[in-house]
Amino acid sequence: VSTQSTGDSRIHMRREQDAKVFVCSCCGLRCPYEYFGQKPEMSPHLVWLEEVYTVKDPFVGFGKDSTKRSIVVGSKCSQCSKEVCHAPKCSLFYSKRFCIQCLLPHVDQLPLELRKEVTAAAQAARSSAQ
Repeated sequence: VSTQSTGDSRIHMRREQDAKVFVCSCCGLRCPYEYFGQKPEMSPHLVWLEEVYTVKDPFVGFGKDSTKRSIVVGSKCSQCSKEVCHAPKCSLFYSKRFCIQCLLPHVDQLPLELRKEVTAAAQAARSSAQ
């Protein structure tokens, strides 16, 4: 019995080590992901404009199409290459993905509506960090 449980725990530890986990560098969101790239295997009809971290859609059910749906959890900032989720307080896609920290020094180069969003997101991020 002890050999069995030791073997099981080794398998479990190996699975944890092999697990791919996305971690947002801004808010700390942790999420296991299944694919990183522009053409998710589970959604062959999609081609993203950026490389993204995806997971299978847990809300689809178990039908034949359930393996073809995915949810994007994040991507990498095009400036600093840090992983960021797609929450407005963490990143913005404006032709490329930018984390809020990299975007702030260039906020004056954005259209007015986006400036407001980025400024509000930066304030929200500062508030949640305190």
